Order: sequence, then structure tokens, then C-alpha cells
Amino acid sequence: MRTKISFLVVSALVLTLALNSCNSQDNKSTSTEQNSAKVTYACPMHPEVTSDVAGKCPKCGMELVEKKAADKSMNMGNDTMNIKH
Repeated sequence: MRTKISFLVVSALVLTLALNSCNSQDNKSTSTEQNSAKVTYACPMHPEVTSDVAGKCPKCGMELVEKKAADKSMNMGNDTMNIKH
């Protein structure tokens, strides 16, 4: 009787750990996919000029460079110019 109870307790713990492990892996892949999908390019001379694809700045002709995550969070101005392709 005691071995049956021990077996059930151990089985329940293993099942709980397995389910939690699967759930945490799904959350990690979802957040990675969201981060990789949002790439923005900006002009080094005119940071208000942004685009979702690489190209040239319409104001000065410089190559647009990929913005870093820190740059996006520090953008405090609301006057932006988005290039539609």
C-alpha cells in the first residue's frame, strides 16, 4: 500500500515538471519570434526617418542602419517620418 502511494506521488511530480518544462519552452520561442520580426532601420543623420526595410534616406541619401532595441526605447520625439515600401 505504501509503495503505491509513493509511486503515485512520484508520478505526479514527474508529470508536473514535464508540463512546466514544455510550457516555458513555448514562451521562450514566442518572445524570440516577436523580437526578430520587428526590425526598424533609421538614418544616422536623420533619426526621425525610419523604415521597415534597408534602403537610403530620402533627405540625404545615406544608407539606413538597423536600430538597436535601446535606441527604440530612448526615442522620445513624436515627429517621425516612416518610409512606406
